[in-house]
Amino acid sequence: MPPLNAEWTRFVVERLPQMEERRRHLRALAKRLHGGLCGLLPSDSRFMPPESHIQYVVTGSSDRAVALSAALRHRGQKVLPIRTPTVPAGTERLRISLSAAMTEDDIDGLLDSLRHEI
Repeated sequence: MPPLNAEWTRFVVERLPQMEERRRHLRALAKRLHGGLCGLLPSDSRFMPPESHIQYVVTGSSDRAVALSAALRHRGQKVLPIRTPTVPAGTERLRISLSAAMTEDDIDGLLDSLRHEI
């Protein structure tokens, strides 16, 4: 193994225990978002598992996904549209990607923006 790869592996392995708190925080944010989406969207909506740091909101059309993404960007949130042919027609969506750097206020703000835009 090249020395650079060995050093990088050592670096990562040494920090893994310190990352547990960030992983817990990210799971808590994902559950908070998931719960908010469940309360916001129709009961027949499909969701990712609640612990997933990637969630989505099906919009049903590319135009709607792009419009919602633009409206959210105007409100200060970056949520990208996922359109055909990446997903089947009729399942176009917004992809919400969470980061451990986010806060509960960030999630609440996003949910508030979605509430106003959907």
